[in-house]
Amino acid sequence: MKRKIFLTFLIVLLTFIATADKFYIFVDSLNMRTCPSVNCSVVKTLHFKDVVNSTGKAEYTPSFDWIEVEGGWVSLQYIDYLPMKVNGNLPIDFDMNYSDSPLPPEYEPNDLVEIPAEYCFKPELKLRKEAEEALVQMLNAAKKAGYEIIVVSAYRSWYYQRNLYLDAIIKYGPDQTAVAKPGRSEHQLGLAVDLARKDGKCLLLKCFKNTPEYRWLVNNSYKFGFVQPYFKYNILYMEEPWHFRYIGKEAANEFYETYIKSRENM
Repeated sequence: MKRKIFLTFLIVLLTFIATADKFYIFVDSLNMRTCPSVNCSVVKTLHFKDVVNSTGKAEYTPSFDWIEVEGGWVSLQYIDYLPMKVNGNLPIDFDMNYSDSPLPPEYEPNDLVEIPAEYCFKPELKLRKEAEEALVQMLNAAKKAGYEIIVVSAYRSWYYQRNLYLDAIIKYGPDQTAVAKPGRSEHQLGLAVDLARKDGKCLLLKCFKNTPEYRWLVNNSYKFGFVQPYFKYNILYMEEPWHFRYIGKEAANEFYETYIKSRENM
């Protein structure tokens, strides 16, 4: 069932992407080939921020997904739509997952603040101010309830995310769903955190879902404006029980009523 949903999403995505006009390259030395295969001859090499025009054709293969552009074929894994133009900070409830265009490399919220070190796995982790204040309140409430939860990851720059994405493709393959493309990560919004037990048990692993800390977060995070978007059977990424996103209390309450209660049987 899960694979069927994912493949349906992939087909829709490929069709949608193929009909777009322009794409930009977010890696250096991306080869344009004569046909959709790594075995085909290289027409030329594209570089970071080069722009290509689509012909409207795309092809899915067991290795890479391909899109035809003027002059040849390029791997879909290393290109994206032209970035959106952003003036100032995006709204707290901005939905990165369904945006037509990615965030630009230069986007960084101007109200980032450091999360107090006592709540973090490593120093200098940052969130937008409103999200940081809500996070501290949530983690304090968890501690009072007997659960010590820390932050493993928070704001990430576009360039940091690009490195994570490329590493994920090397580690898991081109069809990996563990790491978002640069410009597509909620972490760049400065509103997402990866959480863990203070003792490090099940750190960034699915077994975190079986811990009492996770269960507390599911039952209480929405009260502080946080949600867990990548739950079981979401069609975007692998299940991430450690990933929580701040969207504000009102939107989080609505999310809880719509998704959390209904997913208990999934």
